[in-house]
Amino acid sequence: MVNSHGDLKNLRELREFAEKVKDKETDAIDYVEFGEEGQRGLKTLTTTDGMVEISHFADDRFIEEFRCEDLIVETEGKTERYTLIACAGDFNGDLELLSVPK
Repeated sequence: MVNSHGDLKNLRELREFAEKVKDKETDAIDYVEFGEEGQRGLKTLTTTDGMVEISHFADDRFIEEFRCEDLIVETEGKTERYTLIACAGDFNGDLELLSVPK
């Protein structure tokens, strides 16, 4: 899945990944996001037994690694939010991964 300043490609992959998390199936997805100055961020999300492990890199440089208890998808009005819940490691807490118009 790629997010280039709100121009999303392959959002379907993130939706399918969220379903695999919910069903406690094993899967992995790369989430690529470009910064305003062209910096390439890469989050590799891997799920096993409903837990989500995240490895985060920026321009091929390691940034952080953490594990979350869940990935939830919420629809509020016309917005769909993907949030990583109860994360621990190099990042602690909840993290909104993506918010998109539905």
